[in-house]
Amino acid sequence: MRAGGWVILVFGLWLIMAASAPKSLSAQGDSPTFLPVSYGQDIPGTISAEAFFDHWEIAAQAGDVMQIVMTGSDGLAPLVGVLDPARTLQAASVEGAPDGAVSLTYTVPEGGRYIVVATRAGSELGTTTGSYRLRIDNLNPQPTPTPPGFAPLTPVTCGEGATFAEADPALSISFEREQFDAVAYSIRIYGFDGFDPVLRLETGERDACISDIADARGDRILFPDGAAYTRSPDDLFATVQLVLSEADFAEGGVRLTFANLNTSGSQGRFAAVIGGFRIEPAEDSDLLTLQLADSVAERGGSALIYAIGANNRLDPTLLWDDQRCDDAGRRACSDVPGIAGAGVALNNGVQLLGDRFDAGVRLTTPDLREVQIVSFGGTTRGEYALVIYGN
Repeated sequence: MRAGGWVILVFGLWLIMAASAPKSLSAQGDSPTFLPVSYGQDIPGTISAEAFFDHWEIAAQAGDVMQIVMTGSDGLAPLVGVLDPARTLQAASVEGAPDGAVSLTYTVPEGGRYIVVATRAGSELGTTTGSYRLRIDNLNPQPTPTPPGFAPLTPVTCGEGATFAEADPALSISFEREQFDAVAYSIRIYGFDGFDPVLRLETGERDACISDIADARGDRILFPDGAAYTRSPDDLFATVQLVLSEADFAEGGVRLTFANLNTSGSQGRFAAVIGGFRIEPAEDSDLLTLQLADSVAERGGSALIYAIGANNRLDPTLLWDDQRCDDAGRRACSDVPGIAGAGVALNNGVQLLGDRFDAGVRLTTPDLREVQIVSFGGTTRGEYALVIYGN
């Protein structure tokens, strides 16, 4: 057997074992990285004697053509491979020279969560260490279909009584029910500064306007900018509540649209909370489809959507387009205000307040945006809520 073939065999056997290895393999404190990424990111990393590989997880569709480039520095001789969703080695690059670059092209046969493994020449048997840069591009991006029923958010008639013919839509959120989510999702909306909320619910053939006042007396709403409000009896008219059970979900999920019944010219702002989501198991992934109304974008308005771990150790991460947000207000997510201390404290004692590890996304355009919610490193699990701010 040629030497190169022996190295690839060792690399393959090691990758299969490493796929199920714990996050930390080092007695000296250094450990491999296992993080979700998306196409187009510039990913930095390091390889040491104790942590000689990193796992970068990417959601791919059938037909994607991954082009992976790994460039070593500080003496590292790079080597990169791809594991399929079953954690079987499918492709590996040639071994690079110290401070050199290697590339690998891989066509994805079926959709799923793939692992790009960054390591060194010789993998476990290698000796080089150093830093690297990794980039994964898709040479054959699949067209993103427009979800059915997702027209621009313009005023439309909806049911009787409170109608969207009399309301300005602000934001829509769509999602499907997950197996391990709570028995029901609880939704509350709070209007401020002239925003008189109403909620449009679309699921299957059902299209209803919800304007039921929330039992929100004493609820405390804290904005990322430091503003804080406590709902008094006089404020309850500017609240809406909805509980969604499993029976409320049609195939294809639900779409919720937040709108303002006050069309007198007052722009106002709102906050909302949707509880009942869960990342379970730790490698679970949830998908949201978000859309900001044209009218809000034209006025320079925006929306902030955060995923907040609820009374557990869940550390959520948000992925969209070629971006990734792990901690709002920090690093690649610096354009999203941090949410530490902000959120909603309900009158029943439940506190859905963020910390520095919670993630968010900012919407400023009316384009559809699909956001994937995963746990940081695929190692934490638990319930989370969406906390939303719009103006």
